[in-house]
Amino acid sequence: MIFHAFQREDDDSVFTIVRNISGSTQAVGNVVAIACTSVDGVRVSAPVAAQLDLFRGIVAESILDSAYGKAQVHGYCSYAKVLVVNSSVVITAGYALVPQAAAAALILATQYVSNAGYGFATAVAEVATGSSTVAVSNSKVFLRAL
Repeated sequence: MIFHAFQREDDDSVFTIVRNISGSTQAVGNVVAIACTSVDGVRVSAPVAAQLDLFRGIVAESILDSAYGKAQVHGYCSYAKVLVVNSSVVITAGYALVPQAAAAALILATQYVSNAGYGFATAVAEVATGSSTVAVSNSKVFLRAL
């Protein structure tokens, strides 16, 4: 675990080191989950629909395939990717978000699929919507995935 330097003007943030084995680069803001093909707690990939409770964090820096990098697991995160499924539903501060497999993003909890764990993320600002089924990068969330 990497604990962000605690200072008065910054929120407490916690990161973990992960190894991307997804077969492609994981971009900043992507949701990653523990890879069940080689379980060691460090290897991650894009989430799988039946294993969304294995959420590991939000990618904090681009991670090439088979490389190590940082994922944020706790605190304020301003670069999360959130999938907007319905443009008529506005995601605002306080809405619970859960991992979503296909887009490697977070999704509004009320639109989740089975096996999506609650309590990992909460929106702290409105997520801009344009049209449905759009992944919005740089969304502001609060993470609790320690």
